[in-house]
Amino acid sequence: MKATLSMTTIALLLACSPASADYFSAQADDGVRSFSDRPLATSAHSTRVAGDVVEVPARDELTGMWTAEGDNGRYINFRIEASGKYVFDERNHDTPARLYMCGRLQTTGDSLELSVVARKEMQASGETTEARNAGMVEFEVVSARSDRLVLDVEGTKLVFFRG
Repeated sequence: MKATLSMTTIALLLACSPASADYFSAQADDGVRSFSDRPLATSAHSTRVAGDVVEVPARDELTGMWTAEGDNGRYINFRIEASGKYVFDERNHDTPARLYMCGRLQTTGDSLELSVVARKEMQASGETTEARNAGMVEFEVVSARSDRLVLDVEGTKLVFFRG
């Protein structure tokens, strides 16, 4: 017996799959459509049909508050304003460690570039450092959706949710 799935069923399956996955579709010469989590080798024209957008959204699409929970008790609030100003505030539930940065944000290629106007960092020991015009910080955008943003922050992937 041949099983068939409606496009609605396939869409539901894709929507309920892991959030970081990309899905591809290809149609064979005989009309049979195949779906996979990677481009299909049997087709020169595999098309991504669901999953995350790898392109960096426009700055106005990023406007708002984003939150992330990291490892070792850290959590991050990342607020982006329509003007391009941002506040990045990383704290730790277990220690007084904190990183605070603010400045202007630019979107480029596959990353967010943060021009750091002010940076204040407190180590777990309580030692504090401050800097003005502290240069640039670049976060690679691993994936993006309207409600979720995955960034590579210094080699660690952090999942931000619109808050």
